[in-house]
Amino acid sequence: MEAGIAGCSGVSSFREHVLFQMPGARGFARVFQVLQSAYVEHDISSGMRQLCGELFGDDGCCMGKVTSVSVIIPFFNEASRLPSTLREIEDFIQAIPDVIGEVICVDDGSTDNGKTIERALYWQGRIPLSVEQLKVNSGKWAALHHGIRVAKGPRILLMDADGSASIWNLRRLVRFEAGAAFGSRFMKNSKTEGKGPFRTLLSQGYRWLTQLFMGPRYVDDMQCPFKLFHKAKLKQGLLKISRFAGDIELALALDELIYDVPVTFIHKKGSKFPLHSSLMMFCETIEVFLRHKRGEL
Repeated sequence: MEAGIAGCSGVSSFREHVLFQMPGARGFARVFQVLQSAYVEHDISSGMRQLCGELFGDDGCCMGKVTSVSVIIPFFNEASRLPSTLREIEDFIQAIPDVIGEVICVDDGSTDNGKTIERALYWQGRIPLSVEQLKVNSGKWAALHHGIRVAKGPRILLMDADGSASIWNLRRLVRFEAGAAFGSRFMKNSKTEGKGPFRTLLSQGYRWLTQLFMGPRYVDDMQCPFKLFHKAKLKQGLLKISRFAGDIELALALDELIYDVPVTFIHKKGSKFPLHSSLMMFCETIEVFLRHKRGEL
């Protein structure tokens, strides 16, 4: 499904925009991809408009046509936070119709007697929502993998149930039709609020670790939960991580260029990441790295 988005809210300094924050080779690759596509489609003027939107667009509203997106939200006992995220998605759909084709909430074996599912189903008549259930708690990425399998849209957006990275960030990511777009909390135009010093330290440490591991395939902010990619470009058979290090595995399993895009991220109360989870994430990251070194990813 194709959708038009109009109403650019302003113009930013082009040197602060996302294309100029990419490494040189990736920036040139993006220009080449857009112009090559425009040449094949015999529509050079549209290609130039798309490049101008990426250089000068402030929030991604100057996007022209975009492809329908399947939004996947994993949850575990999120009765207090998921409803506000779904309400925001409803607002987005009303403001920018036809971009979001479906919303898939995946229950990762919640133990709240169905309270989160009940509150999610309230939105079923208001947005194109479906709820999937895993029989037992299997991990965030196990839930995401299930959502990816059942998604019908050509493009997949992953986001957290607490809405820490708002659905409105999609306006920036969705225009990168030629590849995947991963949100970043560390770029110049990113905005991050409410994150404590311990979690900031962990995020920066993991960022350094993934940069060391991935080399030229490095993604600026691997842990940001807001990720958009083409389902057809994902080698789903390579996805094995079920809990914490699925981000780096996903990046390595994607057969498309990944663009780093600045997002607004507001840390929500109730989000916890204990020390033992950090240790498990480190172990899973090492596992993914070893698979990558063996040529399995």
